[in-house]
Amino acid sequence: MIAPISYEQEYRTSVRIKFDDEKPTRQTWGISDDHDALFPSGREKLFLSQVLKHKKLVLEFSYYEKAPRAITFDLPGLAEKLDSAGLTASSL
Repeated sequence: MIAPISYEQEYRTSVRIKFDDEKPTRQTWGISDDHDALFPSGREKLFLSQVLKHKKLVLEFSYYEKAPRAITFDLPGLAEKLDSAGLTASSL
């Protein structure tokens, strides 16, 4: 279960993201109602455009009452895979 900042109307959590060799940034992301997924709430299109421009994404987040966890995503070829599936950044 992902740890929320608070138990308000919308579940949100603090994450750190880092693209390639850039400096990490802290953002507040949404948490799904079942607490099993994160998403860049209100920044989806901006996030997708950033993902398509980079080769690597590191996402750091915390599970409820546990130490932060970092996951690295290798992004080369993502734009081509979206194109071959008939998806584009403008259609998402």
